[in-house]
Amino acid sequence: MKKIYLSGSIEYSSDPYSWRDQIYKELSSLYKVIIPKAVEIPHFKPDIKYKEFTYKYFVLPDIKHILKSEHMFVKIDEAVLHGAGTISEITFASFYKKHLVYMIDGLEERNLPGWLLGCLWKAKRVHTIDETIEYYKKLKGK
Repeated sequence: MKKIYLSGSIEYSSDPYSWRDQIYKELSSLYKVIIPKAVEIPHFKPDIKYKEFTYKYFVLPDIKHILKSEHMFVKIDEAVLHGAGTISEITFASFYKKHLVYMIDGLEERNLPGWLLGCLWKAKRVHTIDETIEYYKKLKGK
């Protein structure tokens, strides 16, 4: 079963999972849908290795999921621009020629960073979550 990795803000989003849950419910019978999970970050003291923790529990698992996925859907919104994870995932997926599908929510495409737009130049743009679901269903032949 082909895999779809669902990329988008978690750390800065007020609602990181409802759209992911909707896609999962609609497509999990056709694809293995991978939803990255947030790991609760404990209150770090200055002597704890925060960078190592972040790499071990956020960066490395997400990179592994992207490498194992054929597809990546990304929801780009204001929260994405406050962090580095989603844009890094898009960069990684673009380099490894993953089938990228993206949706821009509440932003003008012309206001996105050039780097991000460059990584999306071969990607398929959709405009809603419902359109995303229909696109992947058609892609699968259903």
